Amino acid sequence: MNKTCWLLAAGVSCFVQLPVLAHEGVKDPAVLARMDSMKEIGKATKFLGAMAKGEARFDPLKARQSLALISDEARRTPELFAGANDDPKSKGDPAIWEDFADFRRKSKELERIAARSANELSVVDELSAALRDIGAACRACHEAYRKP
Repeated sequence: MNKTCWLLAAGVSCFVQLPVLAHEGVKDPAVLARMDSMKEIGKATKFLGAMAKGEARFDPLKARQSLALISDEARRTPELFAGANDDPKSKGDPAIWEDFADFRRKSKELERIAARSANELSVVDELSAALRDIGAACRACHEAYRKP
């Protein structure tokens, strides 16, 4: 496995494991819905990462389905964050609502990348490239709008 795949795997692993702990004790249903959506994106990304690393058999159909799920959840993200609901367990930074247009653009970019990949994916090398782009889109949003 090459260095890029290892780095990708490490990033995906961190991205996926953190949300599980954050869900405990969340009281606000809107915040919980956001967290659940992010968890779905994380699970799909982890599944795709396993295929890209060769830990799971590459299945183009299942990969496209996971990419479509990421696209669908990214499409829903602005709607899920439309209200400035808060919860002590929330990782949403108030900056989201200060520049909601930029937050929406970042969500649309993830939606676009995942949808394009879902429509075009046929070989594992394309999956690795898609995951790099998805990771960059997630990072861009999280760096600007996710509390540490």
